[in-house]
Amino acid sequence: MIDETYIKTSEMVIQNELYDTLCNMSYLLQDDGGKVLDREAKFVIRNLKVTPTGTVQGLGEDLILDHDYLLGQEVFDPTLSQYAFELYGYISALKPDYVLKSSYDPDTEISMILRYTKGLPDYAASYMSYLYLELYSLFIALIGYRTGSVFKMNLSEIDTIVKNCRYISAKIGLTGNQENTYRTLNVLKHIQRAILFVKIGIPSILR
Repeated sequence: MIDETYIKTSEMVIQNELYDTLCNMSYLLQDDGGKVLDREAKFVIRNLKVTPTGTVQGLGEDLILDHDYLLGQEVFDPTLSQYAFELYGYISALKPDYVLKSSYDPDTEISMILRYTKGLPDYAASYMSYLYLELYSLFIALIGYRTGSVFKMNLSEIDTIVKNCRYISAKIGLTGNQENTYRTLNVLKHIQRAILFVKIGIPSILR
């Protein structure tokens, strides 16, 4: 269930521009009042290996997908945004300000961002864990923004997430014709739409 009360703690300038997008992000994340449930946190910790400099590891050496020379290449940038790197530390430590432990219905399924990686190659869980963390960071940055303050994620970082999301979609698309491949691609479409709406809306908010 989406916690609209929590979303309504955001600045009116954020709500006026991005309220529906915030609701969609919360639905994808399956957060509880802005906190990650501990099962999602543990999934991300288990599948996302990050160096002390904020570089994502363990995704293999194939970081470039070759396409038709007229279309160019999709390139994955393995560097976390600064705020996602900060939150990764808190989530890894299961800090109660960001992680809610054992306060949910155990029959409720894990976030759809992570759910459909089962049966796919290991790198799928790593890529989707990366997107879960970046989407959560963007969500919390929007909720916590106050007029006149510095927004915690810059536009170049958001651009990187958009490009990485496109790369991940292409990569997941190569995993075969499994049902979970198509389900994951559908989730990726919703993530891309949410981030693009933020990218479009944020300049008018920060002006």
